[in-house]
Amino acid sequence: MQECENQKRITAVAIGDFDGMHRAHNIVCTGAERVIIYCVHNRFSLLQKSIFQRRYPTAVFADFDAIRNMEGRQVVEDVLIGRFGAGMVLCGFNFRFGKNAAWDAMRLRAYLEDRGIWVRILEHQDYQGAPISSTRIRAAVQAGEMEQAAAMLLLDHVHTSMPRQKRPLKILQEMDCGNMSLALLREDICAGGLHLQEAQVSDIFLDNLKTATPWIIKQVNLRLLTDDARNDHGSALHIATHLSNLIKVSDRVTVRHGAGLALLEIAPRLTVDQRNEVSVELCRGLELGQQEFTKYIPDYLGRFALWLPPEQLDECLADLGVTLSASSSRIVAPVLDTVGVIYEEYDIYHQRFPEEPEEACLRRRDRLLGMLMRGLAGIDGETRQEAMLVLGQRVFGSAQLSNGEKSRAFPLTARKLLTTCRQEDGDALSFYYRASMLGRLYRFLTAQRLRGGFTFEAPRPIAFFPGTFDPFTLSHKAIVRTIRDRGFEVLLAIDEFSWSKRTQPYRIRRRIAAMSVADEFHVQIFPEDFPVNIANPENLHRLRQAFPGRKVSIAVGSDVVAHASSYRKPVEPDSIHTFDHIIFRRPGQEAGGGYGGIYGKVLELTLPEPLEEISSTRIREAVDANRDISNLVDPAVQEFIYRRGLYLREPQDKPLLRTEDLDFTDYPRPDASMEAMLEGICPAAMVEKLWQCGDSLLLLRHGMQGQVLGAVSYRQLESRELYDRLGSLELSGYVRQKAGGRALLISGLWVPDGSQQRELGQLLLTEVFTMALGREYPCALYDPLPGAEHSYVLNLLRRQGFVPAPVSGRPVLEVDMRCPIVLSHNVDTSIKAPLASMPRVTAAVSAAHRRLQEALTELQPGSLVLSLSAGIIYHRLLQRITARNGVPAEPVTPRRQGPDICVPYGKLLRGVAVPNTVTKTLRTDKVYEADLSDYAIEAYPEYSPLPDQVRTIRAFDRPVILVDDLLHDGKRLRSLSPLLKETGTQVDLVLVGYLTGMGRDLMEELGYPVESIYYLPNLRMRFVESTLYPFIGGDTVRRRDRPTEGLQPSVNRILPYASPEFAPIAPDVAWRLSLCCLENARDILLALEAEYRSLYARNLTLNRLSEAVILPLYPDKGGCMTYDLSRTASTYLEEDIELLKRVRPAE
Repeated sequence: MQECENQKRITAVAIGDFDGMHRAHNIVCTGAERVIIYCVHNRFSLLQKSIFQRRYPTAVFADFDAIRNMEGRQVVEDVLIGRFGAGMVLCGFNFRFGKNAAWDAMRLRAYLEDRGIWVRILEHQDYQGAPISSTRIRAAVQAGEMEQAAAMLLLDHVHTSMPRQKRPLKILQEMDCGNMSLALLREDICAGGLHLQEAQVSDIFLDNLKTATPWIIKQVNLRLLTDDARNDHGSALHIATHLSNLIKVSDRVTVRHGAGLALLEIAPRLTVDQRNEVSVELCRGLELGQQEFTKYIPDYLGRFALWLPPEQLDECLADLGVTLSASSSRIVAPVLDTVGVIYEEYDIYHQRFPEEPEEACLRRRDRLLGMLMRGLAGIDGETRQEAMLVLGQRVFGSAQLSNGEKSRAFPLTARKLLTTCRQEDGDALSFYYRASMLGRLYRFLTAQRLRGGFTFEAPRPIAFFPGTFDPFTLSHKAIVRTIRDRGFEVLLAIDEFSWSKRTQPYRIRRRIAAMSVADEFHVQIFPEDFPVNIANPENLHRLRQAFPGRKVSIAVGSDVVAHASSYRKPVEPDSIHTFDHIIFRRPGQEAGGGYGGIYGKVLELTLPEPLEEISSTRIREAVDANRDISNLVDPAVQEFIYRRGLYLREPQDKPLLRTEDLDFTDYPRPDASMEAMLEGICPAAMVEKLWQCGDSLLLLRHGMQGQVLGAVSYRQLESRELYDRLGSLELSGYVRQKAGGRALLISGLWVPDGSQQRELGQLLLTEVFTMALGREYPCALYDPLPGAEHSYVLNLLRRQGFVPAPVSGRPVLEVDMRCPIVLSHNVDTSIKAPLASMPRVTAAVSAAHRRLQEALTELQPGSLVLSLSAGIIYHRLLQRITARNGVPAEPVTPRRQGPDICVPYGKLLRGVAVPNTVTKTLRTDKVYEADLSDYAIEAYPEYSPLPDQVRTIRAFDRPVILVDDLLHDGKRLRSLSPLLKETGTQVDLVLVGYLTGMGRDLMEELGYPVESIYYLPNLRMRFVESTLYPFIGGDTVRRRDRPTEGLQPSVNRILPYASPEFAPIAPDVAWRLSLCCLENARDILLALEAEYRSLYARNLTLNRLSEAVILPLYPDKGGCMTYDLSRTASTYLEEDIELLKRVRPAE
């Protein structure tokens, strides 16, 4: 007896697969007081393990990956003895374990009994003359029990349909049911009900989750569980949770649908809290984002949610609304499907909860429809496609939804649907989704017209709400709701008239606003092809005419009324003063004050203080810090902003263009009085030599201080004075033969030693060259005066293309100026402050420019490479514009604006404002086809089409000064000229940095007056330095979808991205130039990344490139190529350099 008691106190370990607990397994669990069941089966799901452990609390599941390669001896020592301290081990007769299943039950017994541990090998348990095993069970089910289950379900259906018939019950009673589920089903049918024990419920749960269980047995199990839950037993919630899991994870579609129908059947039996818990579980399932799990949830979650009382249903909708703002379309799509099901089935809700007021039901219905409209304005194309599908199938094409509800939904959504269809430029798949939705909508409209048509509510008065909305915030949304709830139709006008602000592109702001108000009915986005400047009575008159018979009110903030120039203008017909106003009072302003100039009615409103504190500045600061902004903007807008990299280190105001502190002064005949002025620049004796030889002197001064920074001596020689000045028959004859006797002579260049010696010398040479080019001198010579020779000057001239002249005895350099190669040095204007002025960046930009000059001299040896500084051009354009406009070149307070509007129409002056001058950029771009076969001048991506932009310029009602850096072939101006004439826009002047002879002829043809800073009769090639550098500049490539968010696909016409655009040259020259550009771009970006890291303590990765570069781009390498936004641009350029070196031309 004592020995028996000791045996019961020892720890017994039952080891095996246990993939389904049958009778033989149950015997394993007997024989000792404490039994540990060690499962080495590796195919249990988490839910299966949970159910198994509920029934067998001592079960331990092996980490199969950890033990699969263990030798049998190690399993015994480390696990059975070391981990569990087994005093007895139980296993089945056919159990094998260890690496390659090398150990069996007999070997286990031999090993352990030598160590005094008893091993019980369970012989097979027979049933109907054969051993019981999981394998036999599965085989038996497959062989015949599926047919038996089908027969029982059929008999159940017959018995339910004809309860008086006794034969179905008799057949059931005679059936031999070897399967537990079938036996329980027979008992359930024959007894008219059955109460399942907890262990039976757990077994059914486990059986349903096994892939080996036939689907029809699972259907039997679902029938049993449904009947058990219907009897109001305490397991109802447990069963409902199991059914919700089957909807998500079952491997058979029929089982998923069966589980869903069973869940709906037992829904009325659940308590409110239980329904809420199940709905939350199903909502969490939607967030898995994997279609194989979420595909079948919406249909049953939508119908189950309609069993929730109003308060819980609203909570469920709020939860779905949050998920609707998720970043993945795989998560959003099933949410839209769920909302569509709730909307379609919603008629039954009032029958279940008749105590809820009709008005509350109607508001919830509008809320559901608004959620579908949010999907239609979603971030991803897949989200919009799913919204179209749901609107087509569940709303306008639904056979279940009443015609009355469809007729009510159509007027609410019609304008938003029309706007979406007009703006949606998706791929072919989007086209088919849209066509499917519109097809169902048109069928409904046709049928409704045959039934008598629609009944529309009386048109609402118009509230015209203009603003930059950069971005559209929750404060703006609250204003819109407040106005709408006062009975107005709100029109949001995303305007372009706040010209002093640096805003996101028009279509970005428009899309953000559309996403924010997508679920707000009676709120529309005003058409972009109808610009309305509230300072222009002509525009306001057109606005009134657009809504005949409806009152139009202007919605603005009180600060606009107080400060906008439109309210300070004289009153005239249709001026802003004559309109009714809806004014939102700003904090600190007295009610009813300051509106005396408005002759219409004034409705004054206020916002709650928390919403008043929302501002664009707060949003920019939060985005810079990568903080959550969902309390400032719509959650979907937050995702859009962060995905696109918007508002990163973006100042709200445009920087004012400032004059450079540099000035050039020309002295045709320097004399002795200039010695003091040139002290420290060139020796006094040199001034005497200049006076004697008759050369002119050009000084570069510091504009504010008057300090001389450098000087260059030159002379523009005519044929008659060649020998007198050159003193060489050979050289004079050479010039006459080559250049017709006219040449520019440079006799000296003096710049003090220092870090800016090369830059200042370059500016002096450029100024001299452009003066000579304007007078059409065909060549230039460098013949220094005695004592004026400097090595840095020779290096500088070689970078301009100078080569030794073929004359003997004198070190004369020459360059051909008839068709120069022009290089616009503008990289510093492509980089944002403060990085553009940081030491490492300026050094890298300067070094890159020098290397590029040297590379360009190889394109046409002996031709002038003319480097034009964008900074100098900016400075002189500023002086010309302000002088033309009759205003100071420096900002004045109070601000005084000239009559003209400055309109940059190329890549010049983007993002800056001219002091005291209205400055509005026409955003044009050269857009290449993907194969670079052609290009067109179009609106820059995300900006309004060019006709709309020109109409906006016209709405300012000011004479126009068109400004650009170059006018040569005039393709941009050729594209704009018809639009300017069509809108009646008055062009007073075309002002450019440098003008060619071809450009001047074009202006005469178009009839525009033209002025320029420099005049170049001809040019051979023209390069804008920034467009040669990947990630910093380039020309746009047309791509329907951008594979890299936040960056614009572009092309740099260098290898390895494209064949060079310039004239035919040797392959090795093109290769070296391309290598130079890639290395220059890499070095500049490395400097930017280093300075950015020092300044902000983070890496300048591609997703933050817009913080450093004004127009961030990426080299387009095909529609399938994507960039890792967490990498830096310089690392990609290193790879491109390596790729280019692989295709080095043969020597």
